[in-house]
Amino acid sequence: QRSTLNLFPLRYVPGASRLITMFAPRFNATKMKLTLKLAVTRLQMLQKKNENLGHVSRKDIAKLLEKGKDEMARIKTEQIIRDDYLIETMEIIEMYLTLLQTRFGLIEAVKYCDPGLLESVATVIWCCPRLSHDVPELKEIRAGFAARYGKDFAEECMENRNETVNQRVIHKLSIHQPDPSLVNAYLQTIAEKYNVQWKPPQVDLLSTGVPTLPNASDFPLPPSGGAGNGGGFSSATPNPYSSYQEKPGFPPSGQQPSYPPPDHAEKPG
Repeated sequence: QRSTLNLFPLRYVPGASRLITMFAPRFNATKMKLTLKLAVTRLQMLQKKNENLGHVSRKDIAKLLEKGKDEMARIKTEQIIRDDYLIETMEIIEMYLTLLQTRFGLIEAVKYCDPGLLESVATVIWCCPRLSHDVPELKEIRAGFAARYGKDFAEECMENRNETVNQRVIHKLSIHQPDPSLVNAYLQTIAEKYNVQWKPPQVDLLSTGVPTLPNASDFPLPPSGGAGNGGGFSSATPNPYSSYQEKPGFPPSGQQPSYPPPDHAEKPG
């Protein structure tokens, strides 16, 4: 016979909240300290490893340019740029973890996330599924913060609902194709470093065609209403820009922020 407890959600069972609290994962401060320390050490090792691999890859790219295999060199250069972004992300995460180690007493003393640590904690939790393959300690750190501040807090950080994750980290870990001018800058510097005669290709506007500007007749006129009704909007037509307010520190809706190239970017001499 089916139990009557299965017919009702657990929250309606008397004493269920106390039972859930009893079996909920508890925050282990000693384990958290050790995990933070191990994660910092692993990040430092990974940064050195990736930098060494980057030097080897640059030599291979120089050989490809010398043989005239520009397309293959470009593909490998795009991977180097992504690796540089990854190295910089690891540097930021290492800095955040070091900050959390320094202020760990605040984590132990307060049961809610201090505003001074919010960006560090949120960014570390957000990076977990993206870096945990290389840094498995991030999973334990995320679980520790979920036990300390609650599961809902961890989920909000994972989805970046409150926009507390570092925007530079989001950009560096996003999947996008590097700009061709940045790839050319990398290739030119690599060629100069290894004494390879190579110059970036010039864009031929005559062969590609110059885009023509649209005529004024291609755009419909705005509703009549005169200059006194919001610059071309009638009183019956609301101005779509009147209620728009930008968030401080974030680009307007529909626009992508302009980020600089990696700090490790090749700079032609």
